[in-house]
Amino acid sequence: MTAFRRRAFCRVTWLLALVLLAPSVAKAQGAPKWAEDLLKTWYERHNAGDATGVAALYSQDAVFTKFKGRSALEKDLAAQFAKNKVTCSGGFDAFQEIAGSAAGWGHDTCTVAPRAGGATRTTRSRWLAVYERQADGSWLTVRDVFEEVKP
Repeated sequence: MTAFRRRAFCRVTWLLALVLLAPSVAKAQGAPKWAEDLLKTWYERHNAGDATGVAALYSQDAVFTKFKGRSALEKDLAAQFAKNKVTCSGGFDAFQEIAGSAAGWGHDTCTVAPRAGGATRTTRSRWLAVYERQADGSWLTVRDVFEEVKP
């Protein structure tokens, strides 16, 4: 394991521990403007069916559920958007930023309408995203996972 991967693993592990062990502390801190802006942009691009635009919000080696890498994410999103019109809204439930890394977790509701016609469905999800500050001061998502909330 390279030193970079070891550091990244340690950061992600630490942030996940923070998420699991200290929710009351993290809930007290709202998401900073950069995170709110990034999330707003994510929903705008996602709802517009812009796979390239959504993927640009992730690092080159980001992991999104089962996909590793920005290009794999973009390819999957393009295929999803070709089949369905998806409209989502949501927000942060809690957020924690520490030393160039951050974790945000939240919820969303999506309406999925098949482009070929058929029944529209609504899904509800919980998600967790890990962000890292880039050398230019911007932030990118490095890990993103979600699970559907069953009624």
